[in-house]
Formats: sequence, C-alpha cells, structure tokens
Amino acid sequence: MFLDNSAKNSISLTEYCTAGKFVSEKQFSSENRRSESFVLLYVVSGTVNIFSDAKSYVLSPDSYIILPALCEHSESSSERASYFWCHFYIHGAYSIDSDEVLTFGENKALGI
Repeated sequence: MFLDNSAKNSISLTEYCTAGKFVSEKQFSSENRRSESFVLLYVVSGTVNIFSDAKSYVLSPDSYIILPALCEHSESSSERASYFWCHFYIHGAYSIDSDEVLTFGENKALGI
C-alpha cells in the first residue's frame, strides 16, 4: 500500500484509530456492520470474502482492501484465515473514483 501524507505545509490528513490481527481456526462469517472510520484489511492467510455496498471481493494472502467510512460490510471465509485490520480517519475532503482509487489532499494515495 502507498500512502503519501506529505503535502507541503499541511497538517496530517490521516489519523490512526485502532488496529489488530484477526485469526480464525475455522470458517467464519460476520453480520453486516458500519464503521465510522475507514477500515484497512490485509490478508495474511486463507481467503477472506468481503461484501460491501452490493459488491463482492475475494482477498487472498498479501492482498488488501480499504473500506470507506460508513459503508456497510461483512466478512466470511470457507477456511482458516487471518488478517490485520486498521481503523483510521481521513480529515478533509476525499473522493473515490470509478476505478476505486481514493484521492485526498492533492495526492492520489490509496487503491481501494
């Protein structure tokens, strides 16, 4: 992931909230939920299925997804899986284009 938060003479555009690692010894599923912050999921092992805003994503090891704040989402797997998760905030305006690239400040910074 590339995060360029170095706009000259600006305050930090992102703010860390909380992070951790999820490990499941068997298949799992979660109910739909919404987070007030952005959520980064980085898969370490297994396959994780993400359902978000009527779209489905299949994440394998070394892949990631960034879920925008307030989007409804759920996760599931059909096997043992683990992933790191991190919640963070983006201050100021941002947009997500049709190619699912998140843009904020003057930098295109994150692929979603």
